Amino acid sequence: MENDIKLTCLVLEPVALVAEDLLTMVDDAMPGTRMLMASTPERAAEILRDHRVDIAFLNLSPLALARTGLVERLEAMRAMVVLMGHEGSDVPAQFRVLELPFVRSTVTHELRTAMQRLLGIGRENGGR
Repeated sequence: MENDIKLTCLVLEPVALVAEDLLTMVDDAMPGTRMLMASTPERAAEILRDHRVDIAFLNLSPLALARTGLVERLEAMRAMVVLMGHEGSDVPAQFRVLELPFVRSTVTHELRTAMQRLLGIGRENGGR
């Protein structure tokens, strides 16, 4: 069943090389994942007006994210939010954290968690 369902992933990353590395890791871990790329919060907001996502990798601080309106849109579509490179102490409990520099195994873990949520497996484990 998992092979028939494909995730849609939003990546908000201002550094093109980092975004490309993440794109490659996602494609290796889950080929066929639909990737939506944004380099600014404004572009991410535009994307979210037209597309539903299952997981969002966001390189924004929790404070900067709170000022964007992205959280409300992502929560409304029940997307899993993964903040890239931010320490856990200042991150709200509903978000996950991907430490930088990220490695293939942690990216794969986040994608599998998003797929399980999409399939309705392990919903009681939300958060981190």
